[in-house]
Amino acid sequence: MSLRAAFMRTVLLGLALCMNAPSEAQERVYRRGDANANGSIDISDAVYVLNFLFNGGPAPACSPIANANGSGGVDISDGIAILSYLFGGLDSLPPLTEAEIEICESPVVPTVVRHGSFLNVSEPSHAISGRVEELSDGTIRITNFFYDGEGVPRVVVFLQEVGWGDTLGCVISEDLLRTTPYRGENMTYTIPPGDQKCDTFRYVTIYCDFFPQPYAYTRMVDGPFP
Repeated sequence: MSLRAAFMRTVLLGLALCMNAPSEAQERVYRRGDANANGSIDISDAVYVLNFLFNGGPAPACSPIANANGSGGVDISDGIAILSYLFGGLDSLPPLTEAEIEICESPVVPTVVRHGSFLNVSEPSHAISGRVEELSDGTIRITNFFYDGEGVPRVVVFLQEVGWGDTLGCVISEDLLRTTPYRGENMTYTIPPGDQKCDTFRYVTIYCDFFPQPYAYTRMVDGPFP
């Protein structure tokens, strides 16, 4: 190949790369399930979510995208939803709402408004523990969560104003019962906006609504963990 031909080939290759490379000015397309924000949905997104939940990995840059099943929180069911979407059983993931896209386009690092730690109150004890934080973005973050996963349907994360003996409040999670224990997991749930039963909560409870009976609870204290 002549020097001239080699030069022209290099120029054409460079032009092709420039044409195909995404421009910073291009509008980014947000897709639910793209937890690692690499522009596609693949098995690495499920791994990213599970690594965040169980191994202390980095948090997703945008929680609504990592909330693959659209349930309102990021937990193990989102990793399962991504795998089901990729390998069969789930035809599609819910589209992002305009409000969720706005959150992703204008990310704000949330601050801790209140905090607490779970205290067991049930008999027999389910040995529940974990740290609880209320964040300024309207979410409840539970970290290092331990629970045997057993009980009588349903067991949920419940926000209450009064605490022990109070049956008024709001549910913010799916059913927590499952066949495998929670061992140091991290979970994030959205506080339902505009729900008056959630506006004045002072307690976060792991709550069995069959009896009803709290399995564990914490009273929230102002500020972050010391």
